[in-house]
Amino acid sequence: MLSKLKRTKNGGKKILIIKKKIKFLKLNQLKNLEYDLGISLNYNKKIDEKILSTAKIGFLNIHYSYKNYYRGRNIMFLSIINYPKQMAGFTVHWINQKFDSGKILFSKKVIINKNDTSEKLYFKIEKKLYFFLKNILRKNLNKFLNLKTKNPIEKPIYFKKKQLNEYINNYLKKNGDKKKLIRALTFKNYNKKLISKLKRI
Repeated sequence: MLSKLKRTKNGGKKILIIKKKIKFLKLNQLKNLEYDLGISLNYNKKIDEKILSTAKIGFLNIHYSYKNYYRGRNIMFLSIINYPKQMAGFTVHWINQKFDSGKILFSKKVIINKNDTSEKLYFKIEKKLYFFLKNILRKNLNKFLNLKTKNPIEKPIYFKKKQLNEYINNYLKKNGDKKKLIRALTFKNYNKKLISKLKRI
């Protein structure tokens, strides 16, 4: 799906959606295209500023954390561990040169049930996100892009992949809920050895 930018009489933005078959491109090929808006989804690398500047309006990122409280890696894990103290969900925000720290356009909460694993939570968020993309963003793109933005949380939790084992050890030392920890680690075939080890404790 491509979009074309037009200006209204009062100078506002109007997006016309043009349906076309699009072939896959590498990021550096975007500089050869004329386009208005970029949307990043499930892309875990930093997008270079030169690429960001090729979109006339800018780039949006969809991040699987409510109000971008969690940034970086292992978002589902942290969402399970700290719920309900911190809510789970997804956030749509403008991309800048810092990870998951741009101005926020929209956030949506997702409820976590007692038996939800990280994998179940991920698909819950995906379901909410699909509805949002199909019924809100696509149908009301003009209004959505003109929403008043909100500043991101000042003191988020930024989590790196290398921190996981240290976090788990500290969590267990503080008499953390082992069952909750296992649910937080359960995602497809990842962490099988670690989960097996925890079950033996």
